[in-house]
Amino acid sequence: MEQLTLFVFHSREWDPALAERVRLAHRRTRLDVGPPVLLTNDDPLATDYAVAGCDAVVVAEAGVVVWRLVLGQSAEASESFAPGRIWTRREFVAVTAGAAIALVLDREQ
Repeated sequence: MEQLTLFVFHSREWDPALAERVRLAHRRTRLDVGPPVLLTNDDPLATDYAVAGCDAVVVAEAGVVVWRLVLGQSAEASESFAPGRIWTRREFVAVTAGAAIALVLDREQ
């Protein structure tokens, strides 16, 4: 079973508090999800996850998007999560942590 990874994509503009805000939002969820990975939105992974140039939160497993939120747009589940498919507990927990971080970031824009 692959580990779900929570990615936070952000602009290159210097934000001295970004990492701390993300860490606090993640900690507040009290969910068993690994720490978020912060990457600039021009990183090659941003292109792979279709969020290049955007501030976004992505939950992925083995390189496959489970859930993605581009700030200012609607969240979307992966196409592999067809209607009626039920998320596992760990998928739900990872997406919940991602949504909490996205909410913190979105409020500050």
